Amino acid sequence: MPENDLMDRVPVQRPESRRATLSEAGTHVPGLLVGDLSAGSGYALGRRLAERPDVAAVFASDDQMAPGVLRALQEAGRRVPQGRQRRRLRPHP
Repeated sequence: MPENDLMDRVPVQRPESRRATLSEAGTHVPGLLVGDLSAGSGYALGRRLAERPDVAAVFASDDQMAPGVLRALQEAGRRVPQGRQRRRLRPHP
């Protein structure tokens, strides 16, 4: 399969893979918050997440959204581990 075909399918497969993985682990599957893949969108969603005390982990689907989410959580006083790991699911130019 050409790489471009795979990259086009990744956004569609991510939510289903997330749901299946959490379900198989016997974990509650929370709803998705969807943004426009910008830092501003990540920030807005991060502010919403910061209001929820039950949020212990966040999966940002794009490298552009992640900094916005982290900034919003930190500004809200939510502790974000300094030793956090970032994993990319697709190549970034």
